[in-house]
Amino acid sequence: MIAKATRESVEDAIRQLTDEGKKINPTTIHHITGGSRSTIYQILSEIDQDKMRTAMKVGSEYSDELVNETATAAIKALYDSCWKKAEQIAKVAYKRDDDREKEALSVMERLDAIEETYTARVETLKAIIAQKDAEIGQLVIENHMFRERLEKLGGQAAATSPLDKKEHSNGEA
Repeated sequence: MIAKATRESVEDAIRQLTDEGKKINPTTIHHITGGSRSTIYQILSEIDQDKMRTAMKVGSEYSDELVNETATAAIKALYDSCWKKAEQIAKVAYKRDDDREKEALSVMERLDAIEETYTARVETLKAIIAQKDAEIGQLVIENHMFRERLEKLGGQAAATSPLDKKEHSNGEA
């Protein structure tokens, strides 16, 4: 014997499917109630029409209040959802900005250390250059003194050496 779907069995099936969180459609209802699908379609159509009539019978004041409550709840839920998402985005942006700031400070500290190192090297090199300039100046003075002494010695040697006179005289002839 094939079971026949009744309005009561279809309504019970809808409640059961809702409680289980499953889809409500003629096929899922048919699995629970049995019977023909055309009967299930007809009963579902009747249930929908009854719901529409009931909604229309309810006074407009009640309907407006229900709409306002539903809209307010939906808007509040949407607002809360958007607010949570905005907080998440802000936290990520803050963390990213904080990380960037820490990285920038770290780079600045490394650059400061490099600058200090090179400034110290420049100062050391300036001191070495000043020392070398002083040494060069001293060598120039000593070189000048040696030339003068050499010229004096050369003049004295030429005046005292008979060979030099001969060679000079032979070289001139």
